[in-house]
Amino acid sequence: MAVRPAENVLILHMLAAVEDVLAEYHAALLGGDHT
Repeated sequence: MAVRPAENVLILHMLAAVEDVLAEYHAALLGGDHT
């Protein structure tokens, strides 16, 4: 299945955004649980 470069970039940006959200959520959980 061929993916156009623009779609590749979009997917990478989406993955980066998901990772940022998960990192913030994890930090919030740790901060809330351990303070």
